[in-house]
Amino acid sequence: MIFSQRSIVNNVACGAVGRHIAKTGKRVHKRNEQGDFTSGWPGVRMNGSVRLNGIFGAQKGTFKAFLLISSLGTYYFCLWVVLPEKGGDAVAFSRDDLAVLVKTCIGRRNDYAVQREDGGYLRAGRAMTYDLVAAHLAGQVTLGTYVIDEQGSCRFAVLDSDKRGGLVDLVGVQERLAIDGIASSLEASRRGGHLWVFLASRVSPLQLRRWLLPYCPEGMEFFPKQDDALAGPGSLVRLPLGVHRLTGERYPFVLLDRSEGFRRLVPVASDVGASLAWLSTVQRVTPPAAITSPEREHAGDATKKNTLQKNAAVLTRPSSRMTIQQWCAQQDSVSIIGRYVDLNAKGLGFCPFGWHHSDGKDTRRSLWVYQPKGSDLCCWYCHAWQRGGSVFDFLRLYHGLEARELWRRIQEGGTL
Repeated sequence: MIFSQRSIVNNVACGAVGRHIAKTGKRVHKRNEQGDFTSGWPGVRMNGSVRLNGIFGAQKGTFKAFLLISSLGTYYFCLWVVLPEKGGDAVAFSRDDLAVLVKTCIGRRNDYAVQREDGGYLRAGRAMTYDLVAAHLAGQVTLGTYVIDEQGSCRFAVLDSDKRGGLVDLVGVQERLAIDGIASSLEASRRGGHLWVFLASRVSPLQLRRWLLPYCPEGMEFFPKQDDALAGPGSLVRLPLGVHRLTGERYPFVLLDRSEGFRRLVPVASDVGASLAWLSTVQRVTPPAAITSPEREHAGDATKKNTLQKNAAVLTRPSSRMTIQQWCAQQDSVSIIGRYVDLNAKGLGFCPFGWHHSDGKDTRRSLWVYQPKGSDLCCWYCHAWQRGGSVFDFLRLYHGLEARELWRRIQEGGTL
């Protein structure tokens, strides 16, 4: 089995060398009578006659292929090797082997998801087990893990570039992280890649996003996407080293190699077992002791500058089993937010979240406050920020609190 022209083009080439390779994609891998592959690029030859003991134990037609690509003036000489079809030979893993993947790449342990044949996921609603992890590594099932664990914290973050050339784009992010002393691990994927930042200690999703989200360029996804998991399990990522159900292939962790005068991406290991051994040695990053945000820095100023002098809103105390959504549905949103913002007859007021306004101040009454309709909990929207939310979201941003802390205070009753 060899990489199809589409696989190579999608994973590396198109995003790196632009539209030209897309137009010549049908010429990239033309096999001649001698069994060699001739690139569509002048002077670049991809020799398919060299057989390898393929990565992750591919048995048939295993080849290595070299493809010269460039990204923003930087040249990469990338090594790609064939990955096995679904299932593969059964391999026995010890509990210690399985524990490496569990402790490193699994977030929530009391729930998980299973990948369907079309690449989508179904939530399982039950606890992850070591037997399931073994089946994942054997290619019998493919699991997804929720980034936020059952305690509402994270042990890793993931940047996802799911587009052509995404793997090369992630190398650039990895290098920017390294400049700031943040180690990361790069994993190939179907169309791009995942960049994992493994943590030495758990941190809240909100703190993690404040710290690492600024490194995520536009067009990439950052996981976790949520500040908390109070409204559900949150973001899901495919568990590494398994078989992608849509393509039938495994995707390895890769390293940037500069040893031969070229910059090339090479797999970290030759099989799953060796990959687990490598994963057990990855560097874990210690989160900063204090992570500030524009929201928290602005919260104190917003309270001091508020001219209404009535911003100590008295909030109804929820019952012990009430959810945040249920509590929000019972609130008079206009009345509560009106204690913090002077609203006109149309529900418009000056947005108190000055960090996204010029000179830190809203001068155009950008905030619109209204009563939610039906099951929709959204009750405010800032036209300048193009963002809104529920009354709970407003209070969280205004007071600069994490969701869990705000909910605790609301449950205790009284004023904020």
